[in-house]
Amino acid sequence: MLTFRPALAPDVDFVLANSPLDPTKLNGFTLKPLNGSTLILAIGCGLAENPNPSIHLFSGFCARNRRVVSGADAFTLDWTDRHPGNYAIVEEHDRELSVRSDIFGLQAIYLYRSATNQLASNNLHMLVSVCRQLGIRLTPYKPFFERRLLPRWIGQQASGRVCAFSEITLLLTDEELRGSRSTGFRIIRSPRQPFTRYADALEASIEAITNQVAAAANTFHCLVYRLSGGYDSRAVFGALIRLDLLKRAYCWTFPHLADDFRSVQMLVEQYGGEFCSDFPFGRAVVPLTIEDAFNQWASNNFGSYSTLLGFEKHARASFDDRTVAVLFGGGGECYRDFYFADVDIEREHKFRKRIAAIVSGDTPSLRGSAHRIAESYCEELNALPGASVREKLRAHYLNYRNRFHFGGGTSSKMNRISMSPLMQVGLLDAAEISRREGRDLRRILADIYEAFHPDLMKIPFDRPEKAMVPQSLQWPGKAYDPVSITSAKPPALFDSKRKSALIEEKFKEAVTGIKEIGIYDDFDFDGYVADIINRGQVKPAVMPEYQASVISTYHLLQYAS
Repeated sequence: MLTFRPALAPDVDFVLANSPLDPTKLNGFTLKPLNGSTLILAIGCGLAENPNPSIHLFSGFCARNRRVVSGADAFTLDWTDRHPGNYAIVEEHDRELSVRSDIFGLQAIYLYRSATNQLASNNLHMLVSVCRQLGIRLTPYKPFFERRLLPRWIGQQASGRVCAFSEITLLLTDEELRGSRSTGFRIIRSPRQPFTRYADALEASIEAITNQVAAAANTFHCLVYRLSGGYDSRAVFGALIRLDLLKRAYCWTFPHLADDFRSVQMLVEQYGGEFCSDFPFGRAVVPLTIEDAFNQWASNNFGSYSTLLGFEKHARASFDDRTVAVLFGGGGECYRDFYFADVDIEREHKFRKRIAAIVSGDTPSLRGSAHRIAESYCEELNALPGASVREKLRAHYLNYRNRFHFGGGTSSKMNRISMSPLMQVGLLDAAEISRREGRDLRRILADIYEAFHPDLMKIPFDRPEKAMVPQSLQWPGKAYDPVSITSAKPPALFDSKRKSALIEEKFKEAVTGIKEIGIYDDFDFDGYVADIINRGQVKPAVMPEYQASVISTYHLLQYAS
């Protein structure tokens, strides 16, 4: 069974129990009484000194007043309103506890509910570990595991309210918990007042983006920005130009992607930027084995995200020294249509057929079960707000894909501070207003570029069809050796053959274990595994992602009662 691994600072993993506990059953955790409830923390995960009696815990970070705050700094601020960032907070007012996260829900909140127990947590693995030690029942939720069979980005992350076990609910981005020992927890919505005018939404968003980048510059010694040839990271790059920060910021890019890199090269050279000459997170390396690094990744992403993207980053040193922040363009897809943007899926039956076709195409052995899996996906989709399939898919992206692809274990728990300045609710409103008024959604980014530096639109993107205006600047004439740019990835910590062997070993173990548990007895699971192997032989790059999904499914099932 996978052992729970607590996150590193500035995150603080917790479970808030609203039910009687036997502390003698808990190993590896410390308990703190809170007005009849109990706050459970991992041993060694101490709380900062707190002068504010109404705030019991703050996990993560947030840009406030042009500074990035975390730990003890957060206790001096008012958190009545929710803000962009990556944080969770436990507060108490009028003897009632509240548990909520940042406004985009990047630090997700989970709630366990049964007739006798209520437990809230910002870490699914910690939550089920505590339940397991206390003997609290965990019932596998079959539709969740059916959707785990969905391929690629459709099934990589949590895709429904019920998370793995029937008793555990994931709060949506606009929800929070309130309650006490006597009343129990209740999920309430925390709606916001949207902007009604495009100009107001855009102006507020540009100011907020600028303030977030300035906060990073005011707090950290070094800034690193991830830049690609696409739309979103260019907007963050524009904020750096506007604030005259390129001289103390370094570009981290992907020189092995030729078209992408040509666009990045033009941007960096045109505006006097600088590529990283060395990977900025290599100051020190925790002496972890490859097995330890893999288990750290598996614990951090437990049940919420199943891609193996960069698992060796979990072997790197803690970010306690506060020297580097990473800025990237995550969240930009919240304002466009990420799912099936060019496909007619306005009617639900067309969408269901599309999902079933993807399942059948990627894993032919599941063709007989494809419509059943698609139906499970549609049931979760229908529970989300929206008047059409397209609107519900936008809500699905915001509540699931965006949170776990850019938040959770993928950024805050990779031992570094990663900030996504484009995650602004004003841009959500600007996109909605634009749709109502028939505007091209690219106008939003064009207006952001215009505010930061108008010429940003003139430099080619990675693909010609992305152009917003005639490209007055051409590709650079000189040859550029991408090998000289070492920012693409850090020096390998582990031998690639050893990594492949470890993943293969974990995969085989998971396949055997899942078959013994029997969760897929009414599916052709052997055929599914064969499909994965065959697909990996055709496209070796995708093989680890399918393997990761199977491995993480097994980790979940091991905790079932």
